[in-house]
Amino acid sequence: MGVTLINQTFFYPTMAFNVWDQPFFPVGHHGLASTPYGAPGARLRVDPVPYAYLQVGAYDGNPDTSSSGTRINLNSHEGALLYGEVGLKLNQAKDAQGPPGNLKFGAYYHTDEFFDIYQGYWVAVDNYLASIGQPGLGVFTSARTRNGNYGVYFLADQTLWREKGKDDQAQQGLVGFFRVAGAPSDRNLAQLGIDGGLVYKGLIPGRDWDTLALAGSYLEISDDLHRAQKDINSILVSLGAPLLSRTLPITRPSLS
Repeated sequence: MGVTLINQTFFYPTMAFNVWDQPFFPVGHHGLASTPYGAPGARLRVDPVPYAYLQVGAYDGNPDTSSSGTRINLNSHEGALLYGEVGLKLNQAKDAQGPPGNLKFGAYYHTDEFFDIYQGYWVAVDNYLASIGQPGLGVFTSARTRNGNYGVYFLADQTLWREKGKDDQAQQGLVGFFRVAGAPSDRNLAQLGIDGGLVYKGLIPGRDWDTLALAGSYLEISDDLHRAQKDINSILVSLGAPLLSRTLPITRPSLS
């Protein structure tokens, strides 16, 4: 896949973006350390055999989102974001004859407290109504918290066809990739993510390094959030108020 599909959907396991605070929801003190937001951390990788590796990482649980990028604040109130991944490297030895590929199994865990998504959505609606000068529903004045947040993922990429042999410097040919990730619905906006696609390098003769990619992604919103929307809409119907949208955008904070 290389760098052909660098964007929020394909660049990083999508489920992990759930750790960001969302507009109008109760505010926590956690976030995801990824471009362009920095956080101090450490990573350890071990390759016990040539075809497999194990790596773990630990990072500040609330990265700096300011324009300076220099804030460091390690404390228990923001928690830590931990990762673990096991990878298998297929047909990547010097004498390997088959097409190369990778299999990756990973998980992450954030040690901070996270607001319950069902109750948090009620609070978010009240905060939104207050922002436009309307009275809130008042069912939940605050949301309960849950200890930690976590998710798991699986990633596979495989060379499907080569134009030339493995000594081709440009590695022209067709590569496919697939990823699936999951997270608990009671503390996340999304509970399931699936994406995959095809990348062809060197499709046009004489343009050996050019790539053409076609990919798709599916993100399933939390069942708890849908349940909250349904319950809130039933109240709004009784009050004669407009229904809430059935979709909720997942955003990341902008640089200040």
